[in-house]
Amino acid sequence: MSENLQNIKANKTIGTNELIINIIHWIRYILSKWKVLALFAIIGLTGGVYYYNTHKGNYTAEYSFIVSGGNGPSGGYSGIASQLGLDVGGTSGSLFDENNIITFFRSRSILDKVLYSKYKNSDKLIIDRYIEINGIKDKWSKNNISAIKFNAEESKRTIQEDSVINGIYKIIVKSNLFVDKPDRKSDIIYARFIGNDQVFCKTFIDELMNQVSLFYKETKSNNDLRNVEILQRQVDSVKNTLNASIRGVAVAIDNTPNANPSQQVVRVESQRRVVDAETNKALLAELTKIYR
Repeated sequence: MSENLQNIKANKTIGTNELIINIIHWIRYILSKWKVLALFAIIGLTGGVYYYNTHKGNYTAEYSFIVSGGNGPSGGYSGIASQLGLDVGGTSGSLFDENNIITFFRSRSILDKVLYSKYKNSDKLIIDRYIEINGIKDKWSKNNISAIKFNAEESKRTIQEDSVINGIYKIIVKSNLFVDKPDRKSDIIYARFIGNDQVFCKTFIDELMNQVSLFYKETKSNNDLRNVEILQRQVDSVKNTLNASIRGVAVAIDNTPNANPSQQVVRVESQRRVVDAETNKALLAELTKIYR
């Protein structure tokens, strides 16, 4: 029994020694390959830094909105209105219909208004912040334009400034701003801004929607004012014609006070005047319905 216990202890001692030897052997092997391991570590670190720098900008700010087809209550009068030169909206040629709104959102004119807007109520412009967070000014140092200043007042802008803005505009519409309608059967349009700064993305898309809204209100107000002026002229014209028709009825009746009932031709003039008066009255009523 004692011999068996001694053999077991001897085997355990041998097994422990072999384990230690193997560990030392692997440590020496790993140390002998330190150059290879260091190379892999450098590659991994470089890849991680590159991935971070190229993928850190996956912030997205999004708006969705519906473009109405213009089939409102006033649609029944759109034909009359268009013949009179009025713009009551809802036509396929409108700037704000679904066929044009996507192009409008990405237009140079509207994006200029956004870029030259104040960034979060500060003295800095949105264009300044965009250049800052994207490191664009560092790339400009070679072209001697890093010191350029952007003027919110359009009259003070230079040709060089306009050229720079145009370059930034092209970058934005290619890499940052996306406006589309995924479902052709739906009236929902999505506007998205993708960038590497979460706050900036939201600020940019908010200002874009604000500028579009301001432009729409201004355009709509101008159209309404123009339509009112046109409508007023049309109403005045019809009123004058109606008054003349009513007077013509009275004159025609006075000219034949005792017309012979058997001679219908004598009553033609007065009846024609009545028809003219009723027609002008109906037209005046339709005109007033357009903007009621």
